Parts: sequence; C-alpha cells; structure tokens
Amino acid sequence: MATEPSTQQLGNVGESAVGLKFQRTPFSWGIVNNSRDDRGIDFLANVRDPSLGGREFRIGVQVKTGASYFRRPGRGPGGGPPGWWYSEPNKKHVDYWLGCDVPVLLVLHDEDQDTSFWVHITKKAVRSTGQGAEIHVPRHQTVSGQCKDQLLSVAMRQSASLALEGTVLSDGLGEIPSRRRLRYALVVPRMASPHPHASLERPIDAVEAVALLAQGNFRELDEIAERHEEVPHPDAVPADADWAWQFTGAIWHWLATDGLDKLEEIHASAPDQYCATASGVLLACALWRQEQRERAIALLNALVERDDLDALDQGWALVQRSRFGADLGEFDRAETDVATAQQLLEAVHDDSTVSAPMVSALVAGAVRTLEVIASTRRFRDDTENAESIDAWVAQRQDAYLELLKASDTTVSWWRSQDVATALGREQDTNFDAWSSDDPPGRIFGGPMPETNLFAAELNADLAGEHGQWKTLSARRGIQSLMRAASFPDTAIELEEGLDALRRCGDSGRLTKAMRHLLKVGPLPPIAASMAKIPTSEWTHTTARTNFEALALAGDLLDEAAADRLLEQCARAACGEPTELGCTQDEGYFNRPSFATEAAAGVLPAASRTSHDGFAGCLARLPEVPPVTFRRGLTNALFFLDYEQIGLENRQALLSLAERGDAVLSATVRGWSASHGDTVAARSLTQAAAQGDIHSLAEIKDASTFSDSERAALIDNLEGHVEQARSDALAGKGNSGSSAFCHALTRLNLRLPGAARWEPIVAFLGEPRTFLEDRSAICEALAADAELIPSDVREQLAAGVDVATSGSASFWPDAEVAGTGLRLQIALGLIDASEIDDSVARLVQGSHQEREDACLILRSSACANRRLLLRFLARDSDFTVRYRAAQTTAYLVALESSDADVDLAWELARDDGRQLPIALLEGFRTFSGVPGLTAQEISGSLDQHPSAAVRHHVARVQRRCGPSTG
Repeated sequence: MATEPSTQQLGNVGESAVGLKFQRTPFSWGIVNNSRDDRGIDFLANVRDPSLGGREFRIGVQVKTGASYFRRPGRGPGGGPPGWWYSEPNKKHVDYWLGCDVPVLLVLHDEDQDTSFWVHITKKAVRSTGQGAEIHVPRHQTVSGQCKDQLLSVAMRQSASLALEGTVLSDGLGEIPSRRRLRYALVVPRMASPHPHASLERPIDAVEAVALLAQGNFRELDEIAERHEEVPHPDAVPADADWAWQFTGAIWHWLATDGLDKLEEIHASAPDQYCATASGVLLACALWRQEQRERAIALLNALVERDDLDALDQGWALVQRSRFGADLGEFDRAETDVATAQQLLEAVHDDSTVSAPMVSALVAGAVRTLEVIASTRRFRDDTENAESIDAWVAQRQDAYLELLKASDTTVSWWRSQDVATALGREQDTNFDAWSSDDPPGRIFGGPMPETNLFAAELNADLAGEHGQWKTLSARRGIQSLMRAASFPDTAIELEEGLDALRRCGDSGRLTKAMRHLLKVGPLPPIAASMAKIPTSEWTHTTARTNFEALALAGDLLDEAAADRLLEQCARAACGEPTELGCTQDEGYFNRPSFATEAAAGVLPAASRTSHDGFAGCLARLPEVPPVTFRRGLTNALFFLDYEQIGLENRQALLSLAERGDAVLSATVRGWSASHGDTVAARSLTQAAAQGDIHSLAEIKDASTFSDSERAALIDNLEGHVEQARSDALAGKGNSGSSAFCHALTRLNLRLPGAARWEPIVAFLGEPRTFLEDRSAICEALAADAELIPSDVREQLAAGVDVATSGSASFWPDAEVAGTGLRLQIALGLIDASEIDDSVARLVQGSHQEREDACLILRSSACANRRLLLRFLARDSDFTVRYRAAQTTAYLVALESSDADVDLAWELARDDGRQLPIALLEGFRTFSGVPGLTAQEISGSLDQHPSAAVRHHVARVQRRCGPSTG
C-alpha cells in the first residue's frame, strides 16, 4: 500500500523541480545547494550574462511545495494582481531573508501542475501579522523563460548601494579614460568642465570645451580661446584638429544656426564607439527637435545594434530610444528598452570607471519614460488590462526606486540650480532694462538668463528626461517671445519661441502667444513656424499643439501644404487612418474635436478643389458629442465654398442636422439655406416656429414664416420673456433669457402686425430683471429705432431710466450703460449738444462701455467722432480696437463726410491679422454697396499673407465688383 510522501520528501521534490526550471531558463542558471538549516534558503542560483560583460549575479531561493500553500488565494495589497498569500509564523525567517547579501525569492511550487510562482522578498512585499508575516505571491510571476528579464533584474539588485554623494567637481571624472569622458561632458557637464574660478588660467581640452557648451558658458569658452593659442575657437576649428575639437565646432555650429550638417559629418567620422555614442545621441536629440523622427530613431537603432558599446553607452542609447518610442506610441518596444536599460544601468552602478551622477541621470530619464507609458496605457486600456499594467509598473518602479532617490540629489539638483540662476538673471536684466536706456545683451555676449535655461533644457534632453525637457523648453520659448523686441532680428526670436512651445507640447502658452501675435503682429514669424509643421511623424507631445496651431493660423500656410494637412486633419476628425502619426485621444485631448478645428483653420489656405472632399469628410464625422466639434464645424462652414461641393456631399452635410444637437442643426441648415437650399430653409423655419431659438437666429428674413408659424413663434417667445420676468420678481435666476428677449424685440420690429410689445415694455420697466437681458432688448431697439411704433416709443422714453439702470445681474461685470445711451440717443432723448460729452464719458469707462462707444459713433454724428475713433483704435483692449476698426470701415463704406480714411488705411496695413479682418467685416456688413475708397482699401488686401483675410476681401468684392485700385 502506497504511503503519502512526508513533508521533507515533498520539499525535496519541490526544490529539485524548481532548480531544474532555473537551469532551463535561457540564462542557464547554475544551482548551488545550501546546507540544510532553519535559516530559510534552500539553494542559490547563479547567472552570468554575456551582454553585461560576463558579470555573475546570484539570488537565494526558498521553495514551498504542496497544496497547503495555495489555500489562501487573493489579490495583492491595494487590489493588486491575483495570487496567493503565504503566511510565515516565524518573524526571524523573514528578517533573515530581508537581511541577506543577495536577493531572496519565495517560490510556491504546484506539483500537480508543475508550475512555480515566485516573488522577490522586499520590505514592501512583507506585511506584518504581529508575531509573523505574510507575503503575496502573484500568479503571473512564474519560474519560466517568460519571466527571464524580471528574474535577471532581481538578481542584479545586490546589496551594494549606488553612492552619488561626495563627488569632487574639480576632478569629478577621476580615472575615467579620456575617450569615455565625452558622455559626461554632455550629460553631467559640471563634472567635465574646468573649475569656474580657474578656467581662464589654463588651456582646456576639447572635452572641457564640450562641457562648457553644454552648460551654456559660451562667453567663457570664447575668452579661453582668445587667451590660449592652443585652444581653437569653436567657430573656427582648424581642419587638421583632432576629432574631439571638430565635435566642439559642430556643436557650436548647431547652437548658432540650428544646422545639423556638421553634427552629421562628425558623427559619421567618429573614431571609436565612445565618440560615436556621444555624437550619435546628441544628433538624435537634435533631429528629434527638428521633428525628423525616423532619422532620429534610425540613428539610435544603429547605436543599440553595435556590439562594441559598453553597458553605460548602450543604456544611454536605450533610454533615448525608449523615450522617443513612447512619444510615438510604440509602447511595446519602449517597454522592452526600459527594461533592458534598467539591467544595463544596474550592472554598471558599482563600476569604478563609471560616474554615479551619469547613471542617476539616465535612470531618472528611464523612470520618466516608464511613467509616460503607464499613464497612457491606463487611459487607453480597459479595466481587464489594468491589472497587468499595474503589475508591470510596480515591478519596474521597485527596481528603480533606490536609484531614483539618489538622482534627486545630483544632476536634478544641478539642473534646478541652473533654472534658479536663470530666474535671478532674468530679474536683473529686467531691472537693468527698466533703469537704463541700454538694450539687454545677446546670448553670446554675456551671462544672459537664456544660457542657464539652455543648459538645463539640453541636460534634460540628453539625459532622456522628457517631462523636464518639455517644461524647460517651454520656459525658453516664453523667454524668446518676451525678449524678442530687444534682439536685432525680432522675427527669428519670435519664430523660435513659437517653435519651442509647439514642439514641447505646451498648448496653453502656444495658443496665448499665437492669438496675441495674430492680433498685433508680425505675421511672418507665425507663418515661418507654421511651415515647419510636418505632415507625418506627429507624437504624443506635438499632436495637440500641431492641431491647435493649425486651428489658429492654418490660413498662413501655402496652398500645397494646406491641401496636404487639410486632407490628413479631415481623416483624423473622422477616425480614419492618417499619415500624421500619434494622434490618439488622451485625457482632455479629443481627436475629432481638435482635428475638426484644425481642418477649419487650414481650409482658407487650401485650394478650392479640395473643398468637396473636405465636405465629404465633415459628413462622416463620428457620433461624438456635438459640442466637441461644433465650433470647428461652424468655422469650416464659413470658409467652405458651396459652389465647389457636389450635390451628394451637400446632402451629406445637411444630414449632420439630424444629429440631435440644436445648435449644430441650426448652423448646418442656416448655411445651406444661405446658399439657396429651399429644403433647408423650410426646415429652419419650422424648427424656429416650434421654439428653437438657434434656428431663429439663422433666419435673416422674418417674412418666410406663415401666419400660423408667426403666431406660434411669438407666443413661444412671449412665454419665455414673461417667465423670465416672473422669475425675477420671485428672486429666481434665469440666465438664458437674453436670446429670447432679443428675438422677440427683433420680431416686433420686423413684424409690426403680429407684434407683442407689452411683455417687452414690462420687462424693461422691472429693475429686478437681469441687466444683460435688458441690454439685449436695448441693443435690438437701438439698431432699428426707426421701426419702433410711436406709442411704444413714448412708453420706452418714460421708463428709460429703469431700463438702463439697476444692479441685478447674472454675470458680475454685466453693464447696460453704453447700450442704454445708444437707446436714449435713438429715441431722441439726448440733445445733439450732449452726445459728445456722453460718448466721451463712455470712452473713459470700462472696456464694455468703450466697445459701446464704438457702436454709438457708427450711428450718431458727433463733433469729435474722428478724434474719438482714433483714440479707441489705439485702446489697450484689443476688442475695443476691433470694434473701432469695424466702425471706421462702416463710415468709410458709407462715405461719411467725417470718415477717417487715413485711419482706415493704417488699419489695413496693420502688422496683425485681426484688424484687417475687422475692417473688411465693417465693409461687408454695410447694407449698401461700399464706396470707392472702401473698395480700394479692400483691394489692397487681396495679397495679404493670411488666406482668411483674402477670403474676406473676396466677399466684399462679390458685393461691389473688383477693386478699382
């Protein structure tokens, strides 16, 4: 009769089975049996990895065999991956495992399934139970070839610590061979550069010169070259100088011109693997900055595939490739590169010829890439995959933790010091500019703050810390924009600032900068920056900023580039494959919305023949919430050439009105109706009659309503207005009433036979109604005051004080003073002699009052109208300047005797884009045919760099014929 195996026998069987599994792994682990005792290590496993210089690593293994160890299934701490909980009653065993000189694995062996599950015993993995402890063993960690990288990573985690303190900067590289020093000159330049207090006293070698460039010490290097004949100036390195000096000259050339030709030449002529890696990583980063992604990746591939790189250089190349791969969305390869870089960097951390700060800098870069991969995967993947993602992240974060702690005290600190120095110098520069007439110096002329920011940014770039690089690159971009006026070539500084913000993904600051420059100019730097947006190889970093730049200034592209980008953006909006690259949704970045707005921004510059295809793409937009692409669609319809669109795509576009969104439906139907589509016009009228305020806003002619529709519509509007008044009397807020108040007033004016004036007069006479609602009524009345019936005019005049005063408001800054004055003037309640003083008071008031003053000057003859308009056209608030430009244009189109033609010409020649558009809008909204002067001014803008401006010119000319200028 067979007997059950004893615990001892079962244990021996399990140890043998697990040992065989280690020996079968691709690394051919060697097994050393431990003497049988109670300390808790059954055997030692040794591995030697040829790819890491043949170094040997060792781990301790404790095996537990039998069904009893699988009786407590459960998830890991914090809802971690599934597995089993192992209970250890003797705390001394746990303390011994944690205190071993080698990493220790706990292995649970399932004899029936012949499967072994392991966990690395660390302080984080152990959970105390009082007298003993418990450890969670994950199900996905098996002793098999599938976990070879993880097991090797654990084996490399020896007890030796990575010491990063105590580096002496005066001799920071110690005995490191000179051919390896270039990598330190680029990544940890403080360790390779001459001491700052003694650098001018002796000649320096090329590695020290590279370190000075990496720190932004251009002036210092210039002075050293002047003092010592044996030190060539980097701008004039002799042809017979050694490779390292040629490398210095290539870096100088790149920094001064952005040209990559010399960097490419010097990399191709690298004399050994160390020089090839240093020049190759720098060139790859430079290529990436210029959005030459494929070339950058190909260069790094070539470095990684070399068989003569040491572990540190190979780790450096892999850190960069993982960073770029993650930015391109190639996460599988990036994950592999991160894991391999981890092994390589851990393998060299105790090498006496390796600088600890160099290792720590690269480790920090790898960890940042790890965080990018993890956060992106969590956003995209479903909950079923979240478990494995969290396990993957936790495993690698544990492996990097100790190294990352150290990195915070060395290279990162030096980088922070550079930024702090830059801020201090910026303050000094601003103070000097304020207190002196002398302009600030240039980047090569003194210790300017941009040199410190440059050093910090380049350091983050070369170390692979993508997030830090983005932050610091944005800072440099801001600095270039704000200091551009003090540089001889302002346009280049502005262009570089915009490039930096776009390429580093700072969408918030980029949109602010572009909007500002589009308002005030100049436009050429924006156009030059826009021309650099590629039609492929977009990344996570640049996708959103590329879309937003195109949405804002796509009209500055040339036609060929606009056609290519319009097609790609339209496909991206529809969720179709594109050549753009990485444009996936992420966080608040919703691709259909951003791509639609980008396409709308590019459309004015694109050829007319592309409009039909674009209209077809718009009709195929996915069923996303309409509000996300409503603005882009509205902008696109304004510039879309109806005559270029085929019947099929016209009908397809109109189908967007069936999406169920009232604003979208009204916009599409209004656009079709404005081009003669009677079906769309009828649908619009029916929707308006049923109470759709958005459809009503799209209807230009109220006579299109039938008698019954007209009655139903006015009944509906009257109900809304009376409800708003009742809410006000009851102390309730009703913030959506302005549109209804304005609409009922306009219909009363246009349809006197069906007018309902009682609710309007009562609403204006109630001081508890919202100011913005009363302002909407006053605006409609003032615009068509001649249509107000005489009896209603008398009622309005009697209650005008209440209508234009009061404090009830939904919005804190709501005002009615300017609109109220317009109404009073329109009703004839203010003498002509008092108008000038009243308008002058508005001109000195709030920005809203100044805008209202512009509208009053359009319709009211003031003795000082020309003077006041010139004053408003130079207002500090751009919206006021915009209104002044529209009023100026209107008066020129009207051929008014006091129209300021000289001011109109000045506005037409403005350096920005928006004021010429405002001028053309003023010509276009004039009810009649603009005068000859207006036509001449409009014609002068038909060669404007903005296609949007040229589009407005065409609209004006369609009304009055070609320019006579």
